[in-house]
Amino acid sequence: MSTFITQDQTGAYLYIDYDLSKLFLWDNRYENGTINNSGYSDVTYNPGTVLGRVASTGYLVPFDSTASDGSQYVIGVLNDGIIVPAGGKSYVAYCVSGDVAVDQLILNGSDTLDTVVTGRDRTVKDVIAADSVGLHLVFGQNLTFADNS
Repeated sequence: MSTFITQDQTGAYLYIDYDLSKLFLWDNRYENGTINNSGYSDVTYNPGTVLGRVASTGYLVPFDSTASDGSQYVIGVLNDGIIVPAGGKSYVAYCVSGDVAVDQLILNGSDTLDTVVTGRDRTVKDVIAADSVGLHLVFGQNLTFADNS
């Protein structure tokens, strides 16, 4: 979103970019975990990334509907954006329950909410609700009125 404000005396314009959309909407609970980057370049994860956990290591990774290492099970949604340095680890907070704006979720690769998860015969949307036992996907709205109502 953006808007502009006119200054009467000079005729100059001031442009302000802002975003009032929210990812976590109501009654959210969080846990902490570790993301490991064993690669040779930094990796950026954005808030709203749907997460799974690799069973053998316990590290958080983006949810993958075709995986068989444990990351095909949703454990939460990344709270804040993070850059994980090459060969490093980062500790992150992720949402495990509460209302989450469905339009703010980030899925891995070509996954969508309607993708059927390999070997589970359920869509990603159903898996998020079933695996997380607390994440409720809702359609969020940007605040569009001047009084924020």
